[in-house]
Amino acid sequence: MDRPTVRPRRSKIDQKSYDGQSFDHALKKSDAYEVKVVVKGTVPEVGNYTYDPAQKLVLAELNQVREGGSSKSIKAWTFRPYTEKSQEARDAIDSARETIDAAEGSGADVSGAEDTFENAVSAFDAENFGNAVDLANEAANKAESSKQSSQQTQMLLYGAAGLLALVVVVGGALWYRSNQQDDYDKLR
Repeated sequence: MDRPTVRPRRSKIDQKSYDGQSFDHALKKSDAYEVKVVVKGTVPEVGNYTYDPAQKLVLAELNQVREGGSSKSIKAWTFRPYTEKSQEARDAIDSARETIDAAEGSGADVSGAEDTFENAVSAFDAENFGNAVDLANEAANKAESSKQSSQQTQMLLYGAAGLLALVVVVGGALWYRSNQQDDYDKLR
């Protein structure tokens, strides 16, 4: 009969709490196999919102410092702070960018949409998020309008080319037929 494998329970060796923005805690090889770090704090106010590049703050960074002073970053966690309104504006601007790129890819002139898009980004950077949303939506509408206009123009050009080809074929056939009838001998 096999006996179940007994594993030793992991026990907590030590627990420390630190205050402030940084702390140092030394570990010896025999101290621990696992270290658990819990970070609690308050997110600072955003000084300036920027669309591109988006502002990022460091949430936490773990560094390994060896005897002798050499240091190596183990892991850093960053995040992008936002409010409900700033996120709504960012989403609207991102959506407008996609619409403009799609319209431009189809051959449409998107210069008007690009200008309005730049205004939306400027409004975002000035923290005027409501205006940024309105301008982003306007930029997307302009791009969509340009795309539809470009498609209509393209269809009209195809239609005109088709009509011209039809006129040439019919005109050529009529000319050929009229020349065939003129070749008969009137004496016969």
